[in-house]
Amino acid sequence: MQKHLYSLTICFLITLFIPQTVQAQSNTSLGQQALQSNTTGTENTALGMDALRNNTTGRDNTATGKGALANNKGDFNVADGAGALMFSTGTYDNTAVGTEALSLDSFGCCNTATGSLALFSNGIGFWNTAVGYQALMSNTGGPEYDGSGNTAIGNMALFSNKTGHGNVANGISALFCNGTASNSTACGNSALYSNTTGQSNTAIGVWALEANTSGDENTAVGRLSLESITTGTRNTAIGTDSGAFYKIRILPLLAQVPLLMFPAVSVTALV
Repeated sequence: MQKHLYSLTICFLITLFIPQTVQAQSNTSLGQQALQSNTTGTENTALGMDALRNNTTGRDNTATGKGALANNKGDFNVADGAGALMFSTGTYDNTAVGTEALSLDSFGCCNTATGSLALFSNGIGFWNTAVGYQALMSNTGGPEYDGSGNTAIGNMALFSNKTGHGNVANGISALFCNGTASNSTACGNSALYSNTTGQSNTAIGVWALEANTSGDENTAVGRLSLESITTGTRNTAIGTDSGAFYKIRILPLLAQVPLLMFPAVSVTALV
C-alpha cells in the first residue's frame, strides 16, 4: 500500500512540474505555406500564400493576401491585402486593409490603416488612423507618444509625418510635409501642406496655411486663408483669402474693364 502511494505521489509531481503541451486549435489556413509554423496559436485564419507563415503562438489573427501577417507573433490583428502587416512581430489590435498597409509595423498597437501603403513605415506608433493611399506612410513612432494618436484621411495626408503626434489631416495632401510637429489640424486639400515643425495650427479650407513651415498657433478658416504665412505665430484669419495680404486680388478685376481704357496692356497676361 505504501509503495502504491509513493508511485502516485511521483506521478502527481511529474504532472505538476512538467509543462504540458498545448495543441493549436480552431485555425483555418488556405494557401501555400499559410500558417506553416504555427505551434500553439489558436483561432487564426490565413488565406493566401505565406499568410501568417511564421506565426507560432499568436492567436485570433486574420490574414488575407499573399504575405499578410507573414511574421506575426502578436494577437488580435487583421490584415487584408498583399504584404499587409507583413513584418508585424509584437503587435496587437491592428487593422490593415490594402496592399502593404502597416507593412513594417513591429511593436505598434491599436492602429487602423485603410489604403495601399497607408501607415507603411509605422514601427512602434500607436492609436493612429490612416485612410487613403499613402496616408501617414512615413510614420515611424518613438518614445512615449511620438508618432501616435494621428488621424489622416485622404491620399497622402500626413505623408511625411514621422514622430509628430495628435495631428488631424483631412484632405488630399493635407499636412503633407509635417515631420515632427504635433497637435495641428488641417481640413481641406493641401491645407498646412508645407508645415514641418509648426505646432498647434488649425487650417480649414483648401490651401489654408499652405506655406506655413514653422509658425505656431495659427488659425486659418477659408480657402487660401493665411496662405502666405511661413513662420508667423498666433495669427487668426477667417474668410476666403483672408490674411493673404500679399495677394491683392485687383488684377483679375481689370479683365472686366473695357480694353479701350488700357490699349497697351495685356489683360490676359495680368490675369
